[in-house]
Amino acid sequence: MIKSTKDFIQVLKNIDKNNLKPLYIVNSEQSYIIDQFVEKFKSMIPDDLKSFNQFIFYDHDSIAEDIISVANNYPLAGDLKIIIVKTADKMINKFELFQKFIDKSSNHCTILLCLNGKKIDKRKKKIIGSAILIEVQKIYNNQLSDWIIYIGKINNLNFNYEIVEIIKERTGVNLSKISNEIKKISLMNHDEFSEKELIYRFFGINNEYNIFELQKELGNKNYDKVFRISKYFSENSKKYPPQLIFASLHNYFLNLFQIKSNINLNYTEISNLTGIYQHFILDDFKKISNNFSLREIVNILGVIKTYDAKSKGLKKDKYYDSELLQFISEIKN
Repeated sequence: MIKSTKDFIQVLKNIDKNNLKPLYIVNSEQSYIIDQFVEKFKSMIPDDLKSFNQFIFYDHDSIAEDIISVANNYPLAGDLKIIIVKTADKMINKFELFQKFIDKSSNHCTILLCLNGKKIDKRKKKIIGSAILIEVQKIYNNQLSDWIIYIGKINNLNFNYEIVEIIKERTGVNLSKISNEIKKISLMNHDEFSEKELIYRFFGINNEYNIFELQKELGNKNYDKVFRISKYFSENSKKYPPQLIFASLHNYFLNLFQIKSNINLNYTEISNLTGIYQHFILDDFKKISNNFSLREIVNILGVIKTYDAKSKGLKKDKYYDSELLQFISEIKN
């Protein structure tokens, strides 16, 4: 099970052309992760042999029997054939056929089935027991930092905590979108601007009024600045919808709660708990957590939950944009 970029990198590294298995199954809701495995397998066939030994099928216009038939034929040139089946969710019901292929395989062909997060029950997993099954844990907002920093590094960009939070705020939990935006940023002029300035210019962000600044000033209990930022947000609610603000603050204070209530855990243990794998980010949270008692954090999470529900229309009373200031007053007290 892939739970972090560390797991992801190791699994990719373990796929060795000289020691390939007949069948790999990658299962992830994130098209970015699937694409990385697809590219890994594509790279195993030289360009001059791709037209002979590389086949790409799509679930909606393919049947398992045809795929197995192609797989059973020996390569026309070279010694390896790669078959990639994209959006292969329907192939789960044909696992018996693929297991028969594995049983008869002579190592001349490897099949990659790409599933889009489709749940595979225990019975199906048992049927296909000889395959290499690579499952990716669902990625939530509070686990994105790890992936943003990784994607930044492979594009020669080093992101600090502030930049990571801004990218999370602007892209959501979509690694393909994050990757595309970071690639565009990497093409901008690095000589003239710092990475922080590149991010602010690319996303058109106000340097003083943004959700990261709100989090930072709340963490430092600098309420004069918090009220100024909140007033700006309440006057520009289309650009800064309350649902986005409350979701971001909930994740922020939830991380503080998890770190504050497990202060004796080591880095590995707290990373597994929070989904944050960068020590410098964890150190920031540990430092900020000293500004609050556990009771304060629990109370703040409760207030966030109430206002978040109200902003989504889940409460009887209507939410007004000016209530963001009222929310800040409540958590201050």
